[in-house]
Amino acid sequence: VGPGQYARIHAVLLEACRVLDPPERPELYIRRAAEPGAFTLGVDRPFLVLTSAAIELWDEDELLAVLVPE
Repeated sequence: VGPGQYARIHAVLLEACRVLDPPERPELYIRRAAEPGAFTLGVDRPFLVLTSAAIELWDEDELLAVLVPE
């Protein structure tokens, strides 16, 4: 996800990083799925995954509330 694709989601990721100030901004991927969800994978370079249903159903505040703990 970047500013040219899923700009709304990219903006939420930037806000989450502003709040948490991680050493590196994690990559964020979209997984096609009928159920809303979000999760983190990886050890050395963790990355975030949002499902397509989450993007469709959740507003920016809800997405931020999910991404910050991840």
